[in-house]
Amino acid sequence: MNTIGTRTRESLVAAALNAHDRSSFDSLLLNLVSEINADAALIGVLTDDTASSVQTLSFLKDRSFGKNFEYSLENTPCATVISGRPCFYPTGLRRRFPNDRMIKEAKFDAYVGIPIASPDTGPVGILLALKYTPYEDEHRVLNAINLFGMRARNEFERLQNEALGLSKEDRSTVNNALEYQRFRDVAHLSADWIWETDRELRFTYFSEGFYNIFGWPEGAGKGLTGKEIEAKGLWHASAEQAERLQQLMSAHSYFKNEECVF
Repeated sequence: MNTIGTRTRESLVAAALNAHDRSSFDSLLLNLVSEINADAALIGVLTDDTASSVQTLSFLKDRSFGKNFEYSLENTPCATVISGRPCFYPTGLRRRFPNDRMIKEAKFDAYVGIPIASPDTGPVGILLALKYTPYEDEHRVLNAINLFGMRARNEFERLQNEALGLSKEDRSTVNNALEYQRFRDVAHLSADWIWETDRELRFTYFSEGFYNIFGWPEGAGKGLTGKEIEAKGLWHASAEQAERLQQLMSAHSYFKNEECVF
C-alpha cells in the first residue's frame, strides 16, 4: 500500500489536476475567505519543474467562482511563496508589486499566501487570499492560512490515493489517518483547550493551548482520568461540575455549552 509519506511532486500535481470533482477545493476557499474576511482566494498547482507558473484549481472572487487560469509567477508575491516561505502583506500590496497584473487591475491591497507542500516533495502548489483593504488581525489571518494550507495538502494526498487505485480498505485507512492528522493540526493551531480520551476516559492528548492555559508541564495529565488529575492537584473543580462532566463524557455523545470552572 502506498503510504502518506511516499509522494512525488508529479503524482500529487497530476492527481489534483485530473480530479473530476474539485468541490473540496471550492469549499476550502469559501471557508477561508469567510474566516479572514477576504475578497478573493485561489488554490493552484505548479505547472512544471521550473516553478515558473501556476494553474488554478479553484478561484473565488467577490463570493463568486471564476474560470480557472494559468498565471506566471514573475513579479508576483507567489514566487516567494512557491520558494517555500509563507508571505503576508497586510497592506501596500500594489506598491510592493507594481507589475503584478492581477493585483494591479483588481486593486488588491493585502495578501496572504502559503505553499502547499509535503515533507517528501517540497512545494507543489499554493493557497492564497487577497483583500481590497488591509488585513487587521494578523494572528487570525496567519493561523487561518496555516490551517487551510494543511487541509489543502491533505486533500492533494487524498486525491492521489484515489488516482493510484488503492483498494477501498486501503483508501479508508489512509483517509482516516489524514482526518486524524487534520484534527491534530486544528488542535495545534487553536488557542482553545482541546483534549482527547480513550474508551476508559483516560486522557490521551491535550492541545498546546490547554497546557498554556493551565500552566502544566508538557505531558502532564496523560494517561490519567479526570478524578486522578483532580487527586494530583492539577485542576480543581466543584464536585457537582466534576460529576456532570464525567456523566457527559461517559455517554460518549456530543455536548456543548457546558461551563466548567477549574
